[in-house]
Amino acid sequence: MRCSYMITISVPGSILLLGEYSILEPDMRGLSMAVEPRLTLTAERSQTWTIIAKGCNEPACFMLENISRESVPVVKQTSGFSWANTALLQIVIEQFIKIESKNPFVNSGPYVITIDSSNLFHENKKLGLGSSAGVVIVFSAFLFLLAQLGKLTKEQLLDFCIPTHKFVQNGRGSGYDILTSIEGGLLFFSMSSYHYAEKIMLDAFDAEIWCAMNEVKTASAINSYECYKNKHPLLTKIFWNKTQNLVNDAYRIIASMQQQSGSTHKLTREQIHYHKLVAVLRKAGRVNVRFGSAIGVSAQFPIQSKSIMKSLGAGNEMALSVPHYLLDNMDESYDRLDAEQPSVFTRTYSTNSLYVFPCKPTRGIVWEYV
Repeated sequence: MRCSYMITISVPGSILLLGEYSILEPDMRGLSMAVEPRLTLTAERSQTWTIIAKGCNEPACFMLENISRESVPVVKQTSGFSWANTALLQIVIEQFIKIESKNPFVNSGPYVITIDSSNLFHENKKLGLGSSAGVVIVFSAFLFLLAQLGKLTKEQLLDFCIPTHKFVQNGRGSGYDILTSIEGGLLFFSMSSYHYAEKIMLDAFDAEIWCAMNEVKTASAINSYECYKNKHPLLTKIFWNKTQNLVNDAYRIIASMQQQSGSTHKLTREQIHYHKLVAVLRKAGRVNVRFGSAIGVSAQFPIQSKSIMKSLGAGNEMALSVPHYLLDNMDESYDRLDAEQPSVFTRTYSTNSLYVFPCKPTRGIVWEYV
């Protein structure tokens, strides 16, 4: 097969609905969802190997040097600023050549590669949707497509990206964001056996994602969790049991929905399954608030509203919310942030401390090798 003139790759953001902290442990299960917006990579034939990283600020430009069979290419930044930095890109290249025993840059290209993660930022702050995982995935997928002349499977991408992203994070993290962005949909999973994750493609989910714009460092949260687990193993096991029971409750609800809904799967206000799942998520939110207080990493979303189901992931930078127009039918009051808010599926608004957008479930990685 000929060398491609253009390669395009995109991956969705990811959120963890259930299983905070416990998914770091062997055989523990979680529930995650792939959501819009997406991060993209576009590669076009060029005169030199160049990487352009678009994010929250001025795009950063990198050059690739030392392209030969005998050496590992070196990434050098030439301008701009991006959190998708030299170290991250260099690690992916080095790990690929080491693990796959292939140098994809030899006899390929050169290309100008544009990695655009700007949709995963708002007002120069990350939205907490797995942007670093997304960069690792699209850049790794690009290397596989080069090395294998357009051939790529999700299985080999998972097996490479999960340990590589953990390497980037200094050994921290579960890898659920890699799994979710590659597979897409709604996933029940254990990272001990991620190839056997159960996927449900949702056509709709009546929910919003609220971002408080207060970034929580995942590595720091995991450190706090590990310290607490070492000091209080019995209390930590009680927390594991509670979270796993809630994951199992959610699993039974989704399984029942699948049996009754045929080929189209929706979690909307007309369905009893939706209301049951919201109740499970609210209960999980209360469990997480208590555990977060115990380990010193707050899971209490900083903006109070009874529309909120729970904070998402480790910490309190994001929350999942019931759309405001549903609350009248759910015996809940709504604390309005704005008296003139349009319908949930068209509204995206922000204040100085809050950014809200629809929770739109979506498919996983897609690519085109032309």
